[in-house]
Amino acid sequence: MKEKFQSVQPVFSIDPEQFVIPQGEELRNKILALKKEKKVTLWVDTSASEVLHPFADAVFNTSDYPAMIEKFEEMPSLILILQTDRAVAERFYDHFLQKKNVISLNAGHSFTEEEILTKLYKALHYELPEEANRLDVEKMKTKISLSDIKIFAYHGVLEEERVIGTDYLVNIEIEADVRKATESDDINDTISYAEINNIVHEEMKIPSQLIEHVAGRIFRSVKSKFADIQYIKVSITKCSAPMQGENAGATICIEQRF
Repeated sequence: MKEKFQSVQPVFSIDPEQFVIPQGEELRNKILALKKEKKVTLWVDTSASEVLHPFADAVFNTSDYPAMIEKFEEMPSLILILQTDRAVAERFYDHFLQKKNVISLNAGHSFTEEEILTKLYKALHYELPEEANRLDVEKMKTKISLSDIKIFAYHGVLEEERVIGTDYLVNIEIEADVRKATESDDINDTISYAEINNIVHEEMKIPSQLIEHVAGRIFRSVKSKFADIQYIKVSITKCSAPMQGENAGATICIEQRF
């Protein structure tokens, strides 16, 4: 006689109800609540479905692209665009990628009103971060520092300095917009301090009479390699400077903000 197996109900560690999409009036109320909770600025293309207009902070015309860019500069950091022209949406995304979070949705007339509102709900609920956990990218500043890189090199006005050599300490501080890297975890979205370190070592290998000249080469090489740098400070200390009295070294420093 065959045994009868009793079906086992799965036990969820999360509430499956959170993935249920609300309908009708409840869906509209949820959209308004999420928009307020996550502090989203919602722009709607004039050619998109009119069902979106009650949720919009502004309705825009894609033909007036320059004016839209100017207005967007004044908007908060999180923007959700609903449009029908994908090319325009991509231009917005590229323009504001380093400054703002821009999400674009296709809200053309090929979708029903309920489908469009469901797309909007999903974007607000699942794609956008919670306000409390979102980095304020508008106020974020990034500094990258390399401290006390110790290198034995041959620099000096005196000929024996360029023959005997001595220890040098190099310090570099830079500022750059690497906000994208805080989210992407991609080396291509930041300034590689390893590459900066390589530049320092390569320039320090070239004998010079003045450490000012060495610092200038390092400065120019770093700026040339990383064009988006906003500020550079380079200091070099000759640890055993040939002069009277005890000293911890002679230091020069050059810096510039771009």
